[in-house]
Parts: sequence; structure tokens; C-alpha cells
Amino acid sequence: INPVENCRIFKCIVKALQYIHAKGIIHRDLKPGNILFQVDGDQYIPKIGDFGLASDTSVNVFPDVSFESSSYGTYG
Repeated sequence: INPVENCRIFKCIVKALQYIHAKGIIHRDLKPGNILFQVDGDQYIPKIGDFGLASDTSVNVFPDVSFESSSYGTYG
């Protein structure tokens, strides 16, 4: 993949992270193995996967107790 395509892919990943962060979700396990690609013609479209360790900072399941974040997923 050429440098221009690398930059486009990187920008897509950053936009996806901005989106989930705006929704109050922190991935907590972002690494190359969790970036998946959909092929559309001659373009690679990155997708962020494996939200098993993600934290939802907008959810407080115990309203009478103060938490910084709530975690969901499979622990190992």
C-alpha cells in the first residue's frame, strides 16, 4: 500500500476513534490485530473490532456509587 493510501486508512481509524469516544466508549485494546479491513473495489476500508475490553464512560449501573467508568466484555 502506498503512503497516500496509508494516510487515508490512518485518518479513517482516527475518525472512528473520535466517533466512539464522542459516544463515551473507550476501546482499551487498540492494536493492529484489532483493525479489520473490508475490501471495496481497490480500496481498503478499516474497521475497528474486538470491543471486549471497552469501557462505557456514560453508564453508571449503580447510581448511588461514583465510578469513573464501567467495563464490559470478556476477561481472561
